[in-house]
Amino acid sequence: MTAQAQLAVLGAGPAGLAAAIRAEQLGLDVVLVAPPRPPTHRVGEALAPGAAGLLRRLGAQDLLGPPHIAVQCTYSAWGRARVVPRHAMARVGGLGWTLDRGHLEDELRGRFQGRQVQARVNEIEDHGASAGSGPWRLHTSEGPVDARFLVDATGRSAVVARRFGSVLRGDGLVAAWALLDPEEGDVARTPGGLVESATEGWWYSAVLPDGRLSLVWFTDADLLPKGLSSDLEAWRALLATSVLTAARVESAAFALADAPRTAAVGGVHRTEVWGPGWAAVGDAAGARDPLSSHGMSVALWGGLTVAEAVPTALVGDTAGLTDYGRTLARARKRYEAERTEVYDSERRFDTPFWRRRRRPSQTE
Repeated sequence: MTAQAQLAVLGAGPAGLAAAIRAEQLGLDVVLVAPPRPPTHRVGEALAPGAAGLLRRLGAQDLLGPPHIAVQCTYSAWGRARVVPRHAMARVGGLGWTLDRGHLEDELRGRFQGRQVQARVNEIEDHGASAGSGPWRLHTSEGPVDARFLVDATGRSAVVARRFGSVLRGDGLVAAWALLDPEEGDVARTPGGLVESATEGWWYSAVLPDGRLSLVWFTDADLLPKGLSSDLEAWRALLATSVLTAARVESAAFALADAPRTAAVGGVHRTEVWGPGWAAVGDAAGARDPLSSHGMSVALWGGLTVAEAVPTALVGDTAGLTDYGRTLARARKRYEAERTEVYDSERRFDTPFWRRRRRPSQTE
């Protein structure tokens, strides 16, 4: 039997869940189409302070309590060898949270009361008079779903948005990451994130709510040691080239027992983020360099904003979607300027990774 809805949200990450919950609050008939959440950890556990207001709009501000950790201090060694701390008390709104991301997504999914199709989308058909006009038919392993409007929250795969716009990539940044278990013993482990720049990239580490250490190395794809994802000794040797991050792992007695996983994390954006009958949110619309730490906030904002624009879009008024696209474009320009400024502030290393990210006038 074919499921029918005014709105189908594809994807159940923060952007998709925000869109589904908000659209349901506005009285729309919504179906959430996404496979069950995988049990594995997903990189991206930092939530910026501004996200509290976005969750408040969803009526979900209560979700920021335990097990999530309110960050009291973060540490950075960027542009200099010494560590510079930032304290929550010195910043209006604090420093945000270190999340148990799986727990947060499960809790948000539980707030959505509408229909859920826990399956992947295998094919998308447009039954309208012209391309992109809808209504849409989604073919899933659990049967077909018909909808008048689609929200693409499928991450970088962007199964809807890629039909209508090209991808412009900002860089080839990749992440090699692992979760380190604490070894036995009574060891005081400092919470909060540590960012450390290095010769051909930068390190990030943070103690998660479950006590493990999230350890991530960011570099360019062509600079990543070949075979690293299956070579524990090469991973250990890479960590040993750091100073503060390696000291943190050793002094806090975390076990580096597995080779890392790798993933593409470079900044991307799409030339089209909405069209007749569809809109993209979160990483499907554009992804930011992890250094910004605002990816999840932007995802929540995008889901909320598009959901609030759908009721009028269904009757032919796309002003809300036009504003959404323009706001994203302006935000991207600001982000790109700020990103260049931050990378340009690290002058100690004259290597390919850093030269690629400095202002052109300083590399010519």
